[in-house]
Amino acid sequence: MTTQNSVPSDGPAPEAADGPQRESAVRAPGARAIGLTRYVILCLIWSILLIAMTISIVAPIYTIARLWSVLNDAATGNIVAHEGVLRVFDLVVVALEAVAFYLVGIGLYHFFIAPLALAEELGLDTMDKLESKLVSVIVVMAALIFLHHLILGKNPADILYYAVGVGIIISALTWFKRQLD
Repeated sequence: MTTQNSVPSDGPAPEAADGPQRESAVRAPGARAIGLTRYVILCLIWSILLIAMTISIVAPIYTIARLWSVLNDAATGNIVAHEGVLRVFDLVVVALEAVAFYLVGIGLYHFFIAPLALAEELGLDTMDKLESKLVSVIVVMAALIFLHHLILGKNPADILYYAVGVGIIISALTWFKRQLD
């Protein structure tokens, strides 16, 4: 007595199979090979996660160096206005960049390789939710970068142009996010 446990990946469907078993047995030619190509994406995913990990390792070192520089300049009286805050302010943007790469890496792994409990906990169980989270991070980054330019405030016309540009981008991303939610 033999039972059919394996499903052929290409070729004609077995004649004896009926119902749902027959439907799962019918596959397009090359379906198995195409299914295996998802592992090519794994190289891309690891690259994205490597970027996030590298930023996460380098950022604290950069933070210490930046804070040391600000403290030295403050002690010698070389800091003008908000310069010290702006030097440290960039670190928040770097951290958000790491978060964006991390979210993309975790989400892509969850979608293409294997389900991850972490992805579900982070609310990345669909591509729309991943896009929504990523848009949220990008909007915060754009607002922070604009705030940086606003604090520098060298030329009011340049700040206005920058504000209009950032406003258009944030408005478009916010509209897109609402469409996803």
